[in-house]
Amino acid sequence: MFKPLAVLALSAVPAFAQAPAASPAPAASPAPAATPVPPKPAPELQKLAFMLGDWVHEETYQTTPFGPAGPGKGRSKVIWVPGDQHLNITYAANTPMGRVEARGFVGYDAEAKAYRMSWFDNMGMATHYTGQFAEDGSLTFTTEYAYQGQKVKEQFLVARKDEAKLVFTARVQAPDGSWQPVMESVAAPPAPAVPKP
Repeated sequence: MFKPLAVLALSAVPAFAQAPAASPAPAASPAPAATPVPPKPAPELQKLAFMLGDWVHEETYQTTPFGPAGPGKGRSKVIWVPGDQHLNITYAANTPMGRVEARGFVGYDAEAKAYRMSWFDNMGMATHYTGQFAEDGSLTFTTEYAYQGQKVKEQFLVARKDEAKLVFTARVQAPDGSWQPVMESVAAPPAPAVPKP
């Protein structure tokens, strides 16, 4: 007798009371940030590749306020800094002024459209140069600094002598505006080691 009423009562229960609501899906984790990609080297940097290598230097110094004239011998190694954005130069030489050791970095400033070289040595010098390639393919850096209270304007040139040699020339500007050489260094790859018999 009460069975139809029970069925009717159950059929009148709202749907939300008949089954539990589905739980919301968990929020998606944020995607991992993209790894920054280092910028590609500027095409102008490839023009510096002629300086790469291991070099033995035969040098000639002129008498200057920096020191006496005479011969010198040195060794340098030029490699790319990881990422190929700068050259790293390691240099050591016996000169008329004594032992010189230095580190240099050469790169390209895209904003200034110029090459840059920073040179640090055991004499306490920290010299910064700006450079450009000439039509003959040589690279000329210029800088100005004070030495013993005197203003010095210097040029440092790097040129390929032939397929196997480089020539580095340093010169300073004389009072009449002419450029006076103070050092020339001819660099060649080291001679191959002779195997012992």
